[in-house]
Amino acid sequence: MYRRNFLASGMALTGAMSWSNSLLGGQPKKADLVIDAHGHAGHGEALSAPWSTFNDPEVILRHAEEAGIDKTIVFPIENPTYEKANQEIARIVERYPGKFVGVID
Repeated sequence: MYRRNFLASGMALTGAMSWSNSLLGGQPKKADLVIDAHGHAGHGEALSAPWSTFNDPEVILRHAEEAGIDKTIVFPIENPTYEKANQEIARIVERYPGKFVGVID
């Protein structure tokens, strides 16, 4: 099962709420924020890596909305050096405030 299908099905949220509910003895509550903890965005330049492509942030946002994800942590795609990739991640985070958290290499 793909991560977004898993999240969209509510299984992850339901499981987390059931677990916390049993520990805290309260009624299940909807999580305030759903975060996808690992995504790749931007351009890749490493010719031998499988990530030598482009991952469009608009597509990531569309999939996130479909799956009920509020925020995505994004990493650069494989690059021989990361100076340009890190700058690209910073621009993506700046362009979509509140939607992405950038991790740079």
